[in-house]
Amino acid sequence: MKRRTRSPIIPAYAVPRLIEQLRAANPEVRQSAARSLGGLGGGANGTVPALMAALQDTNGGVRFTVTNALERTPAYAVPILIERLQQGSGHAWGTAALELMRFGTYAGPAMPVLLKCLEDGNHSDAPYAAVALGRIGLDEDVVVPALMKTLHATNRLLRHHSVLGFEAFGAKAKPAVPLLVKLLDDPEERVRVSTTNALKEIAPEVLESHAAPARSSRDN
Repeated sequence: MKRRTRSPIIPAYAVPRLIEQLRAANPEVRQSAARSLGGLGGGANGTVPALMAALQDTNGGVRFTVTNALERTPAYAVPILIERLQQGSGHAWGTAALELMRFGTYAGPAMPVLLKCLEDGNHSDAPYAAVALGRIGLDEDVVVPALMKTLHATNRLLRHHSVLGFEAFGAKAKPAVPLLVKLLDDPEERVRVSTTNALKEIAPEVLESHAAPARSSRDN
């Protein structure tokens, strides 16, 4: 699985003109400008303040598009999601963690909160933290060892989601290979399946060597 970081669908030099178009007389022009600004991966200088101001637009369709654009802009959305992580729990926490994943590396500021949650292997939110950390894809020297500590957890959902986190790191998760090989015999089927898929991304040669003895045994 390859990580994806949002890429601008419009050139950054077009941002000032789009911001100007948020004040156009034609509501369709304003709506189109807001939609384009929301497509900028990391946002751009002035984007969030301009969109915030456009929330006061008199046209309901424009306001709806502006709200959607802000939710797709990391500079606006990531701090809000971090606050939800800090204040929430259960379903709300998990939803915020999963939302952060779609911002990829732009969600880096959320990593301290996610790592803190991961330290408690029995925490109901830890599985979401595990997969989110993998999909954010930063600081593998810190995240990979943290995920490795969870592979012995009795929480099967945590084991499964941690493996998904490793898969997102690809070859950078090679230090975890010895532990992942053991999970190929995990009592939970979905853990075994996710581990197989992860090893295909991380170290396919190890997966092949692990399968060879099994084939030999069947042949005999």
